[in-house]
Amino acid sequence: IDVTLADGTRLTSRYFNYTSAPADYTKTDDILMGVVQSRWWQDRIHTIVGIRKDKVLFDDWGSYVADNQGGYMRSPANRSDVPYDGITRNYGVVYHAFNWLSAFGNYSTSLGVPSLKVIYAPTGAFMDPMRGDGRDFGLKFSLPRARIEGTISYFEASADNDTDNQNVEG
Repeated sequence: IDVTLADGTRLTSRYFNYTSAPADYTKTDDILMGVVQSRWWQDRIHTIVGIRKDKVLFDDWGSYVADNQGGYMRSPANRSDVPYDGITRNYGVVYHAFNWLSAFGNYSTSLGVPSLKVIYAPTGAFMDPMRGDGRDFGLKFSLPRARIEGTISYFEASADNDTDNQNVEG
């Protein structure tokens, strides 16, 4: 909108995108990852090892203060850098007992850096990263002539600092 009224007053507007999680910060991700895959004993055992290092930095402007002109501005006094560091590890093995039957096992740890700024009241502390742990093992089989394929597996997973902001009841 760009309108000039009869008394000379000019009215203008602009699009402003505001969400429930305004981005008053920048987030920088530095990630380094390596994976090694191997085959052993005439291709009967396959192994995989993966490691990932995450280094994340939130450059946070903090709270707003009055700008003495009827509005608000970012407070440079409350600006802070909030770092997150962590390593994710993955290990897996597959044993081909027969051409139709394989056993497998996997273990992993993980670091889940928040995708957006989450602050705890009343201290203003940032959310800690989610740390996870998982393992699974089982059997896979394939009987093509009988048109039967399947997987039998067992898994466990756990996580610390996982958030859930849905289904909040008052």
